[in-house]
Amino acid sequence: MEKCGPQLRDDIIRYLRLACLLLHIAPRALRRHFDHEFHPDQLQAFLIQKQSRISELKQRRCITQTQYELLYPAGELSSTNFDMTLMIFLLRNFTDLSFSDKLPSDHLIDPGSDISRLGHYRNVIVHSKDGCVSEDEFHTIWHCVSQAIERLAQEPLCNGEISSLLVSTLSGSIDVASIQQEVNQQRQLDELTERVLKLEMENINRSEIRRKTISNWLEEDKKFVETKISELITETLTKPKAVILVGHPGCGKSATAKHVALKLQKEEGYEIEEVDQPDDIVKYYNSKTKQLFLIEDICGKFAIDQQKADQWTENYSKIEKLLQPNTINKFLITTRVSIYKSECFPRLTCLDIQECNFAGTSKLSNEEMRSIALSYIPRDTAVGIDDSTFDLFPFFPLMCKLYSNMTEQDPNFFKYPIELIQKEVNDIKQRHGSSFVALCLLVLHNNALDKQIFESNSSSITDCVEMIIRETKVNYDISLVKIEQSLKHKLHLFVSENGSEYVAIHDKMFDIISAVMIPLMFKCVIKFGNSSLLSSRIQLRSLEEKPNDFVQLLPTELESTYFDRLHLDIEQGCHWDVFGNIQTRFIQYRQLFLRNLSKMQIKMITFGNDGSTPLFVAAYKGYQDFVEYLVDKFREQIFQRDEHNRSPLYIACKQGHVEVVKYLLLFDKDVYQLQNRNCTPFYISCQMGHVDIAQLLFQQDSINQSERKKFKNKKSALLKKDEIKKGADDNLINKPMDTGITPLMAAAYNGHTDVVPFLLDIDVAFDSADHNESTALHYACLNNHADIVLLLVSHGAEVDPVDQKNQTPFYISCCYGHMDIIKLLLFGNEPIKRSIGSKKITSLLSDNPSLFVPFSHHSLQINKCVDLYVKDVGGDTALHAACYNGHFEVVKLLIQIGMNVNIGNCKGQTPLLMACANGFFNIAKLLIDNNANINQSDNEKFTPLLYASNSNLDTVELLIKHNCDINAKNCDDITALHKACSNGHAQIVDILVGNGANINACDRAGKTPLFYAARNNKLDVIELLLSRGANVNYWEEGGVTPLQGACKYGHRDAVVSLLKYNADVNAARCPQLKPIILAKEGGYYYIVEILEEQLKKMKV
Repeated sequence: MEKCGPQLRDDIIRYLRLACLLLHIAPRALRRHFDHEFHPDQLQAFLIQKQSRISELKQRRCITQTQYELLYPAGELSSTNFDMTLMIFLLRNFTDLSFSDKLPSDHLIDPGSDISRLGHYRNVIVHSKDGCVSEDEFHTIWHCVSQAIERLAQEPLCNGEISSLLVSTLSGSIDVASIQQEVNQQRQLDELTERVLKLEMENINRSEIRRKTISNWLEEDKKFVETKISELITETLTKPKAVILVGHPGCGKSATAKHVALKLQKEEGYEIEEVDQPDDIVKYYNSKTKQLFLIEDICGKFAIDQQKADQWTENYSKIEKLLQPNTINKFLITTRVSIYKSECFPRLTCLDIQECNFAGTSKLSNEEMRSIALSYIPRDTAVGIDDSTFDLFPFFPLMCKLYSNMTEQDPNFFKYPIELIQKEVNDIKQRHGSSFVALCLLVLHNNALDKQIFESNSSSITDCVEMIIRETKVNYDISLVKIEQSLKHKLHLFVSENGSEYVAIHDKMFDIISAVMIPLMFKCVIKFGNSSLLSSRIQLRSLEEKPNDFVQLLPTELESTYFDRLHLDIEQGCHWDVFGNIQTRFIQYRQLFLRNLSKMQIKMITFGNDGSTPLFVAAYKGYQDFVEYLVDKFREQIFQRDEHNRSPLYIACKQGHVEVVKYLLLFDKDVYQLQNRNCTPFYISCQMGHVDIAQLLFQQDSINQSERKKFKNKKSALLKKDEIKKGADDNLINKPMDTGITPLMAAAYNGHTDVVPFLLDIDVAFDSADHNESTALHYACLNNHADIVLLLVSHGAEVDPVDQKNQTPFYISCCYGHMDIIKLLLFGNEPIKRSIGSKKITSLLSDNPSLFVPFSHHSLQINKCVDLYVKDVGGDTALHAACYNGHFEVVKLLIQIGMNVNIGNCKGQTPLLMACANGFFNIAKLLIDNNANINQSDNEKFTPLLYASNSNLDTVELLIKHNCDINAKNCDDITALHKACSNGHAQIVDILVGNGANINACDRAGKTPLFYAARNNKLDVIELLLSRGANVNYWEEGGVTPLQGACKYGHRDAVVSLLKYNADVNAARCPQLKPIILAKEGGYYYIVEILEEQLKKMKV
């Protein structure tokens, strides 16, 4: 280390001396005092005594789980494993020492102050940004810390070490690199600890919020009326992963989604996760838990939120990676009709979405509407509502809820709901000025009024309120205090609290409120209104275009002020609200806006929150006029990227705006530019199916290549195929994204029958594989695009490649039940053309006769290139996969072509075992009819009957009918009867017992079926077993009785049932396991009382 010493600056050397003092010497001094306060021989006993208090402090995030485990290790405890922070935690919370969160005054020299000094300066040094200390600062810290160490250690050795460190040359005994490394480690440890504590607190807060949310849902659900659509959604979710509820605001889609979610939580144990964006799904996904993700208003409420829609599109692959074909997770999604119909609405094919349209085929019937009314409003009012009301007002369910909350209920509300709400708002203006201004503020903040503005005392909120009063002519003495009181106590019909915000009780209510308020305060809206409010609810009257519902027409005389406001929004980065608002779809508006924009002296254009620029938004929307103007005025924006590293050219390619792409290519010719996740513009055009743009990019690449090679003949029109092949670079054609997925794979997955032929014609590498070893053929099979499969195979794609999981295209097709592709791969394309009846394929073949290339001379001969018995990494064959996922027709075909029905996977599981485990009766019957071995077990000795006994009555009957071994045991000696009893399936229990199942069979732990029923409180099964002769006290050596199981788990009713059949209250292999002791240990004193009463009876 001597060579390092002279090279270091003095300020760095001073920093290293302090680091060594605080990290090497100070902890020993602190530990000396710690051992004085907590004697090492008594420390473990003390911590055990204080465990409940320490656990409470852990719950409050004073220490991490890792630190907690240091206090309660599996082996011997030693304070030598405690760092400074953990010792300070114990000293602060369990001694009388006085601590300070700040640096104590110099005159305070008690141990608590000295420890506070060490902790303070330790943090200063560890979290130093530059690793330097000035001379004056060094002397101050050194003196303070060294004095504190001496007082705490009371040991001469420390004095000598401190003196030696002060004069050391930091060479030899002092390793500079090790000190720096230790400082870095301490800093990283602190940062990690802080992150862990933050995450743990977020989880606690989130759990508490979820608990309160679910509690509110349960209260609201008491008035929910079960409808055909709610039953359909529940039934539908048994197969697809997702259901999207489409409807008008107020039609009941949100209430229905919540009701279904609560039902699945109660009946099937699903955990409800409310999410707003795709990253939330990735963050909260748990493969070991049954989760139901509820996504309300997935792409906005009033108008489509293009940023949200873009997030779902960009993060689609993240979600897809999480979801396997047999995933148990479910998704409930809601959206408005107008948003769902938007061309920007994302395609989420990986969720296998089933649509339920409240405004279409799933519309509520008149009888259901009246039932909803009877649930909320007085019977005489509900009966008096005319049937025509249900058709007039799609938001009738919301009307019922609003009516039930009205203090003065007028039945005319069901004839003129909007008018009466508007009248109520106008009446509030006359009677309650503070309440009226509160509603104005809610509108100006676009239905998200932050509570903190009433505590900020900022001039902006005061100015806003004053302007509201002036413009609306409210004649009242109004203050922020009175406004907040109105929001809390007087506006329950209109407003509710949502965490840190005040919001309208429903989106539809906000539509109505804003429609009343905005015309009364246009000037205030322009000056103080949220940018999104102006973007979605203001339209110029001069355009003479019909506005959407609840959009307000701005008077012509305010247009100049309006455009001045847009000027400010541009400078503040609100580009989506300016260049992508609801009016930009009108060419007349864009021309007017550009004329005003040319007059503006824009000082500086900042990036949006998502890194967007005006040009990026214009390119996304496809507005050629905006693009040309912005390129001319702000040329640098061509090369600026958003937060996902996407350029204007890339986003125009993604959105399919051909003319914009042509124009941008005049200035940005780099077709190789890597964007989000290493995607090129060409890749995204292929993925989205924009073949014309893909051709443009190929043309540009050919021109670029030609220029580089100094070819003279440049052409502006699309090059011919041969010219493209000569000029284009293969790297562009096959350039993959970061996961190795190529343009051909993306096009194949999405079924783009125009892009795939184009790629194949330019000699794309069709057998290349991604990072998971999947090929384009894998992707086409995965998403059931038989026409793409035909194209790929006909062009010579390898038929049987294996991916990382050792799955072939044939295996994947069987797994997902894609019968057309299975036949195509097995028999060639002639049978497909002849029997499938696919219009796409027939058309494709007729248009391209060269594609007809049979695999063999005999059309029904199985293609030898397809390996029927290829096994994935788990040893499953295609037959296993089809059985596991319930594809009956596929299983039938595979059996017909001779696949072995008794083949096992790596766990010894046969196709029959899988069918029985998942409740596919028809498949189980088909397999048995084709000689499947009904007693063949897996490696754990589970037989088909053991699997079926979990819940599948029909399958159990089928197996018994075919003489299965009813008393077969697995490796733990558990029988089918044990399984059925454990899960409470009384009918299965009855059938098993009736067909000779050993009612007193014991597993390896000596537990009978009755024990399993008692432990899980399955009362019907307990009564059934006892009535059929089960021995209430039977147990084998080392086992436990049913009564012990019921007592241990606190099942009162099970205890009562067992005692009724003379269960022995004293039976146990040792005194500590007596039923009454187990009940006491669990805190089940209601069971203790029952047992004590039974013992008294026995004495009598």
